[in-house]
Amino acid sequence: MNPRGAGSTHAVVVVEDNDDLRMTLVEILRQRGYEVREAAEAEEGLRVARDDGADLVLLDLHLAEADSFGLLRHLLALSPAPTVVVMTGYPIGAPTARFLHTVTSAVLRKPFRPELLLQIVADTLDADPSPY
Repeated sequence: MNPRGAGSTHAVVVVEDNDDLRMTLVEILRQRGYEVREAAEAEEGLRVARDDGADLVLLDLHLAEADSFGLLRHLLALSPAPTVVVMTGYPIGAPTARFLHTVTSAVLRKPFRPELLLQIVADTLDADPSPY
């Protein structure tokens, strides 16, 4: 089995309202061979994930003037639903953290190192979704 990453055809959508961070994340993922789409706002992120398809969505939990939890709900309702990895630079309480860990694959605390991002993306996409 080939490891995910280089030459991968996995589709990743980056939903991040900070332009500089979004461009950096897109570049890091593209250099590793992922097919990357990007969105600066929630509606655009949902449209891209729905219309273009997404294996994984990298979602900023605190999008300006948007309901990131609403976007998360809509993403998880897609068929097939993409895997979601949440990013946040803000503290989150224990109940929210427990909830996020039950509906997403990972929660990345900003700032994070590119190596951690790539490891989480690779591990998430390599995970067998079915135990059967």
